[in-house]
Amino acid sequence: MQRKILLIAPDIPSLPRLRTDAEVSTIQRNHDTRLLSGVVRSEDVTAAITEDDYQIIWFVTHGTADGVRLTDEDLSVEALIQYAKSDTVEAVIFNTCESEPLALRVSGEAAVNVICTIALVDNGDAVRLGSLLAVKLTEDIDYRDAYDAVSSGSSLYRFYGIHSTRSAYRNTASSIGVSISLEDDVKELKAAVFGHYGVGGLVQETAKIKDNLAELLKFKPLLISIEAMQKTNTSIPVYVFYGVLLLVALSIAALFIIIALGRGGV
Repeated sequence: MQRKILLIAPDIPSLPRLRTDAEVSTIQRNHDTRLLSGVVRSEDVTAAITEDDYQIIWFVTHGTADGVRLTDEDLSVEALIQYAKSDTVEAVIFNTCESEPLALRVSGEAAVNVICTIALVDNGDAVRLGSLLAVKLTEDIDYRDAYDAVSSGSSLYRFYGIHSTRSAYRNTASSIGVSISLEDDVKELKAAVFGHYGVGGLVQETAKIKDNLAELLKFKPLLISIEAMQKTNTSIPVYVFYGVLLLVALSIAALFIIIALGRGGV
């Protein structure tokens, strides 16, 4: 399958063009791609976003905690969050350097999947991962599975996944007659209350609890122990019981908070 990708790969003197072109060409061969290359300005990115619908926004450039580098300017994190909030965007990929703080904000505020670098990455490593990921994304699998399939155990990349609650929240707001402008004001207030990552950050933390619990249940020694206790009618240790109970309670509590937020409560 082909995904609709906005690929942003500006010319920057410190970024070797030949090796960047290898990643760019792999993405173009495998997907329906609009490429912004050469001299790229912020207005070029805005125009591309408003002229078409994309599933993925993919950056091949330099990144910091404050934004990503275009040819002669930086694209701010605020602009990136706005772009990522486009209705059809499912993922943002930062094949840049040290972009984890930036990725966390975009994932939390825009409620999209994000793949990012967490440290300085050799250009060859970046091109290899980007190319492998582009090919893997031709399969009918989700973004997490694609990332897991191409990243190494000691990968300098991270995946931050989140199920989008934006559409459901907008539908709820419309059904009770709340205007979009008021909705945006409420989201601003909640972002101040809940910190840097806003409402989406709370959903993300809940997703992390769910993922951690799923990984725990895959842990073979634990499964063997549970099966052995079932066969021998041995009671589950108290600390295991209360540990699982705590995880369930936290998940339920977070769910109620999310529902309250969706209804406009705090």
